[in-house]
Amino acid sequence: MFTVPAGTTVNYFDGGGEACNGEGGAYANNQDATAQICPDAPGSVITIEFLEVDIETRTDPVCWDFLNIFDGDDVTDPQVFTGCGEEGFQACASLAGDGSDGGGVEEGPNDIHGSNVALPLNPVNNVYTSTDASGCLTVNFTSDGSVPQGGWVAEVTATSTCPPAVDAEDITHPTGNGVDEMFMVPPGATVSYVDAGGEGCDGEGSYPLDQNSVARLCPDGSAMGSVISIEFLDVDLETRTDPVCWDFLNVYDGNGTGGTQLFTGCGEEGFADCAVSPGDGGDGGGVEAGPNDIHGTNVAAPLAPVNNVFTSTDISGCLTVEFISDGSVDEGGWVANVMASGGDSDCESNLVCNDIEVFLDVDGQFVIDEMTEMDATAGSTFTPGDELTFTQDTFMCGDVGTVDVTIFLNQDGDEADDECDIVVTVTDSIAPTITLTDGDVTLDDQGNAVLIGGDDDAAEDACGLASVELNMNNFGCEDIGMFEVEVTATDVNGNVAMDTVTVTINFTEPDLGCITEINVTLNENCQTAIIPEMVLAGNTVCLDQFAFDIVVMDDDTTNGPIIDGCGRFIYTIETGDGGVAPTVNGFVGDFAPDNFTTTLIGNGAGGDVASVDFAANNEELTLSTSSDFTCGGELSAEATIMIPSNGTIAFDFEHNATEDASFDIFMVSLEGTMTDITSNNTSGSVSEEVETGAMLMFKATEVDGCFSTVNDLIIRNLVFQSNVAPLMELQNFLGCWGYVNAEDKTSPRIQDSIVAPAELFCVDLPTVNLNELPANVSRCFEVDAAGNVAAGFYFTALGQRLAAGSATGVIPGFFDGCSAMEICVN
Repeated sequence: MFTVPAGTTVNYFDGGGEACNGEGGAYANNQDATAQICPDAPGSVITIEFLEVDIETRTDPVCWDFLNIFDGDDVTDPQVFTGCGEEGFQACASLAGDGSDGGGVEEGPNDIHGSNVALPLNPVNNVYTSTDASGCLTVNFTSDGSVPQGGWVAEVTATSTCPPAVDAEDITHPTGNGVDEMFMVPPGATVSYVDAGGEGCDGEGSYPLDQNSVARLCPDGSAMGSVISIEFLDVDLETRTDPVCWDFLNVYDGNGTGGTQLFTGCGEEGFADCAVSPGDGGDGGGVEAGPNDIHGTNVAAPLAPVNNVFTSTDISGCLTVEFISDGSVDEGGWVANVMASGGDSDCESNLVCNDIEVFLDVDGQFVIDEMTEMDATAGSTFTPGDELTFTQDTFMCGDVGTVDVTIFLNQDGDEADDECDIVVTVTDSIAPTITLTDGDVTLDDQGNAVLIGGDDDAAEDACGLASVELNMNNFGCEDIGMFEVEVTATDVNGNVAMDTVTVTINFTEPDLGCITEINVTLNENCQTAIIPEMVLAGNTVCLDQFAFDIVVMDDDTTNGPIIDGCGRFIYTIETGDGGVAPTVNGFVGDFAPDNFTTTLIGNGAGGDVASVDFAANNEELTLSTSSDFTCGGELSAEATIMIPSNGTIAFDFEHNATEDASFDIFMVSLEGTMTDITSNNTSGSVSEEVETGAMLMFKATEVDGCFSTVNDLIIRNLVFQSNVAPLMELQNFLGCWGYVNAEDKTSPRIQDSIVAPAELFCVDLPTVNLNELPANVSRCFEVDAAGNVAAGFYFTALGQRLAAGSATGVIPGFFDGCSAMEICVN
């Protein structure tokens, strides 16, 4: 045992010594040693702080070498730690910890980091303070037969304390198997102590069978030097001649069964006046008044009390009683008195104050509790009857920051006997609560919707919100459908909460009807198209998000909503099917051969051939080069196509990989960045996300061409899936019809430009003078809808004048896509 005087701190090292805080003396192999570390007098407690730790670890099971710590003066006391750790002695070259963790779990229950552990690691499992009545801690260390490490450096402090007196309460021995309980008795008090069967008829009511339980009887520590005594008054425990007893009463001097055993035995001379459980006179070990026989104080004459009074001589002042019963013949048990006597309550109160930090709860409040009070007065000494009061013990949101608080110590009086000031740091670490949940929002008549109108609609915080941000809050027609909305809430103290909710944007279908008759103006090509908003009456907001089929009953109904020429036509409109995102399979549609740009270099030079060929079924593209011993220059075949929309393109490729032949498959972005999408393989499959306007290029190349080779790059199984979202379908619109009047209000446009006046020579002016034409020559002529002069309407004499001096004529040609026109020249 090692004792430490109250108020002092000493160093504590492993068996390897303290060189370089443990370096230069690793602990020995094959160790199993125990150190009991106790204060030198009652009323003090031991604290151990480990500064450096380097003990051989193991993932499973736990450790190779073990540090075991027990709360008390014996290894039978509660174990508060078992483990190891190798993060210590970072500054020591030869015994630096290698970073392994006890049990293989960083900062787990079996991992210990000393106070000096290097960042970013934190100290863990490194400080222990006795809560045992003895004030002691017990450290056991075991090592295996190899790999000794640096061990540990620790500091041991003995702190004087005066715990408050407890109330005097009678004691019933605990029931159960393996149960171990402590009972405290205040100085000067005497309490009753009975077996688990109770105290009826001074113990009538037998104890339970199959018991193995322990009662640790200790003074409460409020008086230094107080000790426990037990006087057994009546005892009735099942005896046996050899060996000793069937049921055993064991008494130990100290706090736990590790102390000196003062008695083990039984006896049946108790409860002589009890009809139910009278003692039958059996003697422990079969020897009357022998070392294993117990007679209570109340034993009937002519017998005398024996082995019935025990007093602690241990530093803890405790006695420990262990009771063991077998599976049959339960007896009356015992009745005893337990007394705490002696000792001096000479502790003096000493108030020590410490600044503290408190954290508001979810309701924005903190009330100083017992644990916080202990933190604020750590290092103080108190005597029975002491009371503490705080000038402020409740803190709210408005107190966030620092608050000056005074602590008063009152000793059996109204006036404060001592006081000190502390700074309380009030912290709000509770993030806001996101209250916005999954839900629906419906667009209004203008096609708009707002998810939340204010911060309080999406989050709440006891101390108040600073901001609530949504990545989407305003929605329009293009947002009809389901969205994931990210919500970020920040409170006034900087705490942030984030969550994601699913929002469905709904659209209420309006009642729609056709406008009976509409007027439209044709363009210069004598065409126009009508859209739903032009022909439907009602709330037409958001109609561009829905599919409609419109047909104008003109001469060409195949082009749907397009009007060809002037006139009055019937139109019809009904709900369309919305379509699906287009998929292209093979070299068709947007990927048809005509949409590819092909480039052949070196084709036909000295018999060299380069070609780009699409299979007749449009399922395969082959790029080939074939060299005929012509050296030098490039021989290549290239096919390039523009991606029509955002989507995914996939295909298989195969290259014959002959000598001097190569191939490239590139995706060229809108910024001009070229990316090889084949991973340099000669065959395989490609699947790429692509964007509108990017270029996909296939190329087969033969660089030298000095050898007769055939170079083929084959592309198969091309699939393009567009990401363009399909339009939606109205569910309640049944269709309708009306009339459309198509009018030509577009002036004819110039079809051919005229010769600049500077090109006409002065000598040509009389030739183009129309005033010199005969009166019967018309200055007007007709042109049809295609811009051609109508036969029989163009006088030869007029034509000669208008063409004089220039091959292109003096006046421009005119064109009107809708109708014939008359052109008159002055």
